[in-house]
Amino acid sequence: MQNRYIIAVDLDGTLLSSDKTISKLNKHILKRLEDEGHLIVLCSGRAFRSISKFQDDIGLTKSPMVCYNGHRAVNRFDPSFKELKFQIPKDDAIKIYLELKDDFLIQTTCENDDTVYTDKEDLFLFNFFDTEGMKIKKGPINEILDGDLNTFVVRYKDYIDDANSKINERIAGFSKIKMRFWQDYAYSELYLDGVSKSKTLKAVADFYNIPKERVLVFGDAPNDVEMLNDFPNSFFMCNGIEGLKHNAKYITEFDNDHDGVAHELIKFFKLK
Repeated sequence: MQNRYIIAVDLDGTLLSSDKTISKLNKHILKRLEDEGHLIVLCSGRAFRSISKFQDDIGLTKSPMVCYNGHRAVNRFDPSFKELKFQIPKDDAIKIYLELKDDFLIQTTCENDDTVYTDKEDLFLFNFFDTEGMKIKKGPINEILDGDLNTFVVRYKDYIDDANSKINERIAGFSKIKMRFWQDYAYSELYLDGVSKSKTLKAVADFYNIPKERVLVFGDAPNDVEMLNDFPNSFFMCNGIEGLKHNAKYITEFDNDHDGVAHELIKFFKLK
């Protein structure tokens, strides 16, 4: 297809409504655009297995996905697409865990392709990442971790004054690993410096020979900022964090509970 586009869409706070479902209109428009030859790339901090279920809910059958905020990209429908994967080294994860756990952490959950490691069960994280089909190992992370990681998420003590800065100070010596704090939740995640949704999305676009001018991106939160800055057709959800709106070219007219993504795509592609 000539002039094929990538439509890259964040999930939580963007495509998903507050009840964590995709509306009928959003599904209809995204499926229609894929049927017309475009690629619908769901870009999320969620795991492959979680994003796959949303792909199936929409009815996507051709498009790749970007998982773990850029640490993995895969297209289960296209055998020619070589999976992209960036992992947090096991030894660094253990050292950071030991550095933070006594003073800052309430709970830690991390995972690779087949195993979830947790020192305490957390229903919010288990639902977010979807542990179905995964092995679960419980115990102190430094004792049970046996491989490199796709994601490493902690719940920190939000009652500590200036917790974000103090945690970042503690891990400053790990030059290749940084900490990203989640919007409206006392959770944060480790990530490899330089790895982002944007970097991985660029690699996906290059593989499919789609220039950045034909990539549309939608987001609402700090983990979307690089993507919103790097692509000219960027849409920030009107329900997103106010201080981040300047990173996008456009602000959606409607929020995630009122088909914000679908309405912008209808206007952009002049759909009837």
